[in-house]
Amino acid sequence: MTDWCLTCGQFAELEAHHVAGRHNHRALTVALCPDCHRVLSGWQLASGVELAAAAERTELDATRALVVGAMQLLQLFAQRHAECSWLPAELLTHSGRAASRMLDGCGPADRPGRWLPDPTVPPCEATPVGWPKAAELARTSQFAHLVLALAQILGEPPPIPAEQLTDIAADPRGVRRGLSRTTVGRVGHGAAAAPGQLSGHGPADHPGAAQLRRPIVAGRTAG
Repeated sequence: MTDWCLTCGQFAELEAHHVAGRHNHRALTVALCPDCHRVLSGWQLASGVELAAAAERTELDATRALVVGAMQLLQLFAQRHAECSWLPAELLTHSGRAASRMLDGCGPADRPGRWLPDPTVPPCEATPVGWPKAAELARTSQFAHLVLALAQILGEPPPIPAEQLTDIAADPRGVRRGLSRTTVGRVGHGAAAAPGQLSGHGPADHPGAAQLRRPIVAGRTAG
């Protein structure tokens, strides 16, 4: 499928990336260009996410892989577009590691299948790229779908009301109105969020990306 890559925004032939790893959560995928897919797969191995089909894993391991994988998506976005990201890549990196250690501590210390980073995988950082304005609408829709999917899988309410996220996913041109309502409701000072800043995006009402697709698929079953 040729479309906009979720993390770098380049228009390319895309591949399905399993956010938690295919055998930790088969159903949740995002569409990435080959280079972003390579970077994220390397980060999964380097952080100790178990990708082998025959490996022993628990439901906790699958949840941990999902949370870490989602944080790594945001980390990659921040490395690609530091000027647009709400949070710096270094903070997202440390947050992902902290979440991983916290979840690891929730299980027995002697359980099989505990994560061990792969020392054969060299650390890597993504090359920054320019912000592609033509990809704005499609990527805003994709991120909204991703947040909704993660909330459904984890059984937690999303950070933005689900009704507003659903509206944004269906028509990302309304992201300004949706986030403005959220900001006014939470802050109470009438300040509106910058146009299109879902996950740090820039203006959302440009004429590009006329046809949106939904490359994110979610399900509840961990496998």
